[in-house]
Amino acid sequence: MKKEALTTERIVEAALMLIDRDGLEAFSTRKLGAILGVEAMSLYHHFPSKGQLLDAVVDRMMSDVVVPDEPAENPKERFRQAVLSYCTVARAHPNAFLLLAARRFNTPTALAFLEALLVLFQGAGLSPERAARHFRLMGYFLNGALLAEQTVRGQRPDATGSVVDTGVPMRFPATAQSAPYLGTAYLDATFSEGLELLLEHLAQEVASTKP
Repeated sequence: MKKEALTTERIVEAALMLIDRDGLEAFSTRKLGAILGVEAMSLYHHFPSKGQLLDAVVDRMMSDVVVPDEPAENPKERFRQAVLSYCTVARAHPNAFLLLAARRFNTPTALAFLEALLVLFQGAGLSPERAARHFRLMGYFLNGALLAEQTVRGQRPDATGSVVDTGVPMRFPATAQSAPYLGTAYLDATFSEGLELLLEHLAQEVASTKP
């Protein structure tokens, strides 16, 4: 039986699968090589460093994030759809999402996402500085919210039970009173509220640029 060729695409797909399955902390080129049926050193012919391989995994995930190609007159809705697309990818890869949150956008697909958003903001009338700030605001909100969501849902590989669900000690009375609203049931509502605030801030700033 002919052995399947080792390609960059095959390596990246296997790396994403391995991270999805075992978590980023457990990922190693040795394990990846074993899955692919090659020695770990063979991977370095395609990716000279582990960091470059992880960047390629980021690029693979970002290829599924879409910024709708709609008229610039509707930046708020385009921004909403881009945010929700990013969330869909993050939630599909909870173990690999940390790469999106923690690594710089250095790859062509990630940079294309950044470019599309900056074009959206600048096309709506924002200055390059304000466009960059709105991108940062999006990142702060999204990555923070999605990491918090993983924590609440117990999706981290080493997650322990939450006292919010099992019972807050009464010496923390304010926390005990708010505990029912800090759990999983309120995640979607809280995220939606935060997203609407972000979108409204964008809409107000865009409106302020109009003559």
